[in-house]
Amino acid sequence: MQGDVRSAICHDWSLVRVWSGIFCASLLGVALSLFMNPHGREVLGPQEEKVAGEASKAGMAVVSVEEAQKIIREGGWLVFDARLESEYDVGHIPGALSFPYPQRDADFKEWASILNSGQKVLVYCSGKLCDDGLHLAFFLRDMGINQVALFVDGLEGWKKAGLAVE
Repeated sequence: MQGDVRSAICHDWSLVRVWSGIFCASLLGVALSLFMNPHGREVLGPQEEKVAGEASKAGMAVVSVEEAQKIIREGGWLVFDARLESEYDVGHIPGALSFPYPQRDADFKEWASILNSGQKVLVYCSGKLCDDGLHLAFFLRDMGINQVALFVDGLEGWKKAGLAVE
């Protein structure tokens, strides 16, 4: 009888090890699928999707590095850097103006004389994980600026593309 109990316990532990191995492999597969698509390229994480998704849902244009380059090259747009002024001073996209989101109320008074409802504005932040650009873009729309676009890749994406920084 003691042999039967021991055999049953060993058998049960074997099943536990098999199922725990399957469970761990499944968790690993889920974790990898969150960060890689079927082609092995990185996809947006939750924060990145949130920033781009919120802008898109609100009908705001979300521009790529190439589109941001074109906007800057063609002119006619104000380009606002939503990062802190100390970060802006270290380096920013050429031609961009410092408009830190945390100081939006005070700085809006400064920029109000050149902003109007028809003014085209491009806003960016440090990169995909920063949402100050998104918040500044929403603030500007709330203040009556209708043509606001968000450059989600921000300064990080700009530098990654090998583009010049002032």
